[in-house]
Amino acid sequence: MSLRMLSVVTLLVSVTLIGSSALHAQAHAPNKNTAEVYKVFLGSWRGKDKAPMNVAEGAEALTKQDLEEISSCAGDHHGWATPATSASLATQLSDLPWVRIVDPAKWRAADPGNLIAEGKPIDEAVEQGFSHALLTLSTVAFDSSGEFAALKYSFVCGRLCGNGGTVLFEHTAQGWGRSKKRCGMWLSYAGRPNISFKADGFAAA
Repeated sequence: MSLRMLSVVTLLVSVTLIGSSALHAQAHAPNKNTAEVYKVFLGSWRGKDKAPMNVAEGAEALTKQDLEEISSCAGDHHGWATPATSASLATQLSDLPWVRIVDPAKWRAADPGNLIAEGKPIDEAVEQGFSHALLTLSTVAFDSSGEFAALKYSFVCGRLCGNGGTVLFEHTAQGWGRSKKRCGMWLSYAGRPNISFKADGFAAA
């Protein structure tokens, strides 16, 4: 084999190996990005409060309608989809010691309304209700560029205590962060029994 031919073969093998490595890295990237998006959301939700947080052990799958609503809210960003991942939420959030992974079937709320009716002071009842609340997360969706992400959440602390909605994220040089663009949220409250309503924006409890 001539030196020229050997060089060509070596180049082709190198390109193939590099391409294979790139595809391997790309295949594992969604798992890493999904975990990072979850952590950004949970960190912003928790804020300065250092109390433990209950998170449902399974992420709820986003439906086709959910993805259409996300696309509509996001505006110019299209091609939303959820990457396949075998990593559980417990695995993805394992380095957040203040997150408690909870089985929703075994979870019980400490409803502030009931506690107040039993004679507990309002502030104490609300604090106890929030500390026992359950936060449920959806799977994370990414747009076709991979630079934008979204998830849905619900926070339930009692029959008339909870909120939820859709949150958008964007990737910058500093990593993932919450987008300034806001989507609708729902909120349950005692002023309108058994009714949830849509409101612009989102807010942590």
